[in-house]
Amino acid sequence: MFSFIGSIIIGAIAGTLATVLTGNDSSNMVKNIVIGLVGGILGSILGSLIGIGSKNIIGSIIIATLGSILVLWIYNKYIKK
Repeated sequence: MFSFIGSIIIGAIAGTLATVLTGNDSSNMVKNIVIGLVGGILGSILGSLIGIGSKNIIGSIIIATLGSILVLWIYNKYIKK
């Protein structure tokens, strides 16, 4: 249960950071959580492919934020026109 709640908290932080860093609207918290969760999954998959992993919460937030930025870039480039 704590892992699920922790994932939501890290997703919210990462999604909010990613939307602020990319200049997107960061007012919708549900959107930020979804972006952060998807970005966390994508970031951890890509990180494991190149041999980068996280051992603590700061590393998890950084990897999820980078993944979230990639998700936002893909969304803005190919989906939102």
